[in-house]
Amino acid sequence: MVSSAEENAINLVHRHHNRYSEHNRLADPKGRGEPEQRILKFENGFSLHARKRSWNANPQVPINIWPRPLVPPLKIFVETLTTENDVRSIESKWSDLARDEVFTHPLWCLTWWECFRTPEMQLRVMVARNSAGDILGLAPLYLRHSPLMGRELRFLGDGAICSEYLSILAEPTLAEEVATAIAENLHYLGRSEKNGTWDMLDLDCYRTGNSSISALKQSMQQKDHACHVDEAMGCWRIDFSEGWSSYCTKLSKTRRTKARRLLRQLQGEGPYQFKWVERHADIEEFMNHLSQLHQSRWQTKGELGCFADPRFGKFLRQVADKALACDRAHLLQVNYDNFPVAIQFGLRSQSTIFSYQVGVDTTSRAESPGMAMNMLLIHDGIQRGLKSLDFLRGDEPYKKSMRAEKILTERLHVFARYPLADLRYYCWRTVCQAKRWAKDWLKTPLKSNSNIQQDA
Repeated sequence: MVSSAEENAINLVHRHHNRYSEHNRLADPKGRGEPEQRILKFENGFSLHARKRSWNANPQVPINIWPRPLVPPLKIFVETLTTENDVRSIESKWSDLARDEVFTHPLWCLTWWECFRTPEMQLRVMVARNSAGDILGLAPLYLRHSPLMGRELRFLGDGAICSEYLSILAEPTLAEEVATAIAENLHYLGRSEKNGTWDMLDLDCYRTGNSSISALKQSMQQKDHACHVDEAMGCWRIDFSEGWSSYCTKLSKTRRTKARRLLRQLQGEGPYQFKWVERHADIEEFMNHLSQLHQSRWQTKGELGCFADPRFGKFLRQVADKALACDRAHLLQVNYDNFPVAIQFGLRSQSTIFSYQVGVDTTSRAESPGMAMNMLLIHDGIQRGLKSLDFLRGDEPYKKSMRAEKILTERLHVFARYPLADLRYYCWRTVCQAKRWAKDWLKTPLKSNSNIQQDA
């Protein structure tokens, strides 16, 4: 019994044989070449003998044919969710797509929306589905109005709270297809000022080389949208996947000795104590200590600090409460003589600790409380089976001295296609270039004038 796939293959062979038979007859009118027999074998042992003419008599050649059914192209449909109820309805699938990233998780993004949204901001979560209605990916966006740039589409969680590794979420094998479908939808919605729904797309703090963002940028460029990429601040991550001893060998001799001494003090009966926040009832006290340490440090530098905005403290309290419920919170308090000297507000994925906010008492007589806390985070992370500690953005010197490696991040701007959007792009690009020139000029040391020196 011949299967349908084998029958299709047989018909394909016959078509090719008939297609070239006339050519062979004209090329060899006298039949000088001997017919060649080829045996076409299939998976179940079924074979087909095909004959065709050729100039030279060749030996029999067995050819394995593996029938492959034709796969129709995947159709992706994009819808935009604009109400909180609609977005909440896909929260479970959104969580699955976020996988190991904490800053694109609905726990983070939707809590940010609750705490930081303003009346002029609107949800614009773009959801990609297949023809059966299954969710293949999504772009967690919101719309805000700017006096200069018009209607801006941005990632949920961007801005002052410094979310990192933002991205378009998709099934791993469909990242580029989903991003391209979202780009098609954006192009359709940005063709004119009157009928369009956005003027500028501002995607901040995504990892350099992100396949989804790269596919979106390429698709928008092919449709003649102006695109501009800037380097962002970057993040710093320590890899301790090879264990504590291996990590210590990366440190300088002085720092290695100090790290081991501080860890012994934390694990022994010395002046250092530490505790993990694992109960919801302890969150308020923990956040009060974090706010006090963080604010006192920045106020001594003449800056307000993050907690000057009451929305920031409210946001972190809600995130801590939700993260504890799903075992993603990583909240550590280090005491010295029973007084808090170092506090870390972190989130945890399956492989990484994300150290989001830290408070350290720099006036304490404790020896390097910040380093003591980081050594404890690394040692404890190894015992938990984690692989890395991410300090996130900022180029503080201690990160490099602890052998953290920089992860490059970027920011993408895409402009809609109509005359006013083009004008905004040229004005925006001119301002950015002027800022870059001014920054480079300030970094350039003043060259001394040899004539003036001689006169002096």
